Amino acid sequence: QTIADVLTNLGPSIAPQLQKGLQSENGLVRVGAATALYRIDPKQYRDRALPVLMAALKADDETAADAAQALESIGADAAPALPELLRQLAHDDPAVRCQVGHALAALKGDANTTRLQTALQQATPLQKVGIAYALAKQKPDAMAAWKETLAEGLRNASPEVRQQAVWAVGQLGPAGKPLARDLVQVLSKLNPDPREYFFGGGRLGRLSFDPSLALVALGPEVKEALSEALESEDPRTRLMAGIALVRIDPSTSTLVAPIFQQARQETNQALRMVAEMNAAPTAPGATQDIDALIQRSEEHTSELQSHSDLVCRLLLEKK
Repeated sequence: QTIADVLTNLGPSIAPQLQKGLQSENGLVRVGAATALYRIDPKQYRDRALPVLMAALKADDETAADAAQALESIGADAAPALPELLRQLAHDDPAVRCQVGHALAALKGDANTTRLQTALQQATPLQKVGIAYALAKQKPDAMAAWKETLAEGLRNASPEVRQQAVWAVGQLGPAGKPLARDLVQVLSKLNPDPREYFFGGGRLGRLSFDPSLALVALGPEVKEALSEALESEDPRTRLMAGIALVRIDPSTSTLVAPIFQQARQETNQALRMVAEMNAAPTAPGATQDIDALIQRSEEHTSELQSHSDLVCRLLLEKK
């Protein structure tokens, strides 16, 4: 997509080369060329670009994900791709499913919204999560209409469906607050191991399945639900809720610290790893005290050095 942006900025003069790129054997080249052509002149090249991007949704995983991201950037003009996007919501690769969800959310307009609502009736559980996310993203004020569909996704027996529902909640951000307790209730069924998260790495990216980050994205108003979760008998629930709580409010570090300590003693390797990677930060007041101690220590060291220098000079003079 970055390369497509650069090509777009080169202007209409490169359109002939981009049209040749549409025939490339490399799927990513076809997607980039189609994206750049559309951006250079949407009216002239829309009918050339869209078929290429729609076909790319059925290509290899990387090409399909990139094609979905390109269709997202096209927005409502990509309406002809809606049927294929809906099919790809059940794709085996999570990156493709996420990018397709973003593309569907970008298909704003009453006609597209109606088509999504109709598709929801016959969709598979994975597709339902993606469709409900797209509808909620399009109209956050109507979140209540899609809340139960996403909550069902969180409770689904399939780990893939649960994972996709976690992604949807995180991507909705504050609009997903009504799902906070639903997410907390299923933390015991979710894997806290960061290796399970696609492009997680401690931040809420476009493709993140990290339950703790999803909870953080909902905003400070979920603190009560997280505080209650700290009393859970399930170590996964306590740890992930603790991570989210201390990220939202660092002043809770004293409250959360024992939970991190317990997790470091767990036999579950994933819990130990997550606890080590997310050590509770020191409370602001304690940080100031430590800084003061460090400063006093440095001053004391400086004084000792001065005394030592003086003693050395006296000994040399005496010698």
